Amino acid sequence: MSLQQIAEKAGEHPRVKTVWVQRSFPHTLYVGVTQRTPLATLEWGRQLFGVHEDGKLFPMDEEVDPSGLPQIVFLPGCSASTEEFPLFRRCVRMIQQHQQIGSPGGLIERIAVRPTGNMIVHMQKSFTVYMGGDDFEDQWRRVASILLSPSHILSEGTLYFSHAKPPVYTPAPTPNNK
Repeated sequence: MSLQQIAEKAGEHPRVKTVWVQRSFPHTLYVGVTQRTPLATLEWGRQLFGVHEDGKLFPMDEEVDPSGLPQIVFLPGCSASTEEFPLFRRCVRMIQQHQQIGSPGGLIERIAVRPTGNMIVHMQKSFTVYMGGDDFEDQWRRVASILLSPSHILSEGTLYFSHAKPPVYTPAPTPNNK
């Protein structure tokens, strides 16, 4: 078996990101493996998968604690081919963009994808963003600009976004306004 064949075979494992193989004569073989680390989790059926930044899925094992990772959840009725599903890729990009700008508003806890294609983003700081339409990247940039604004007052409540309409903020009920 050639070194390339060994590397290709080891690289078939879903948890493996990169592999290098080196031979030292006469009888030594070195193999280096970089594992994928999850950016988020995806629960599909009854199985929990890690989601790598490149969008690849891999089965989660006991070594990785999923409690601090954002969850991507496809609500009943969504397509079963997640890696081909454009909304899955959009969820991954949204989490990446949010982390790149310093996670304003707290971390994303959960992105729920509806069969209609709308997304519900639950944030760590007790507010929710509802996103509809097609241009989720643009909508998420608008959400981020609101969250990055020094004057933003979002602590608890809901942001409603639509492609054609400006965002609407609804504060969470308080004892005085229930």
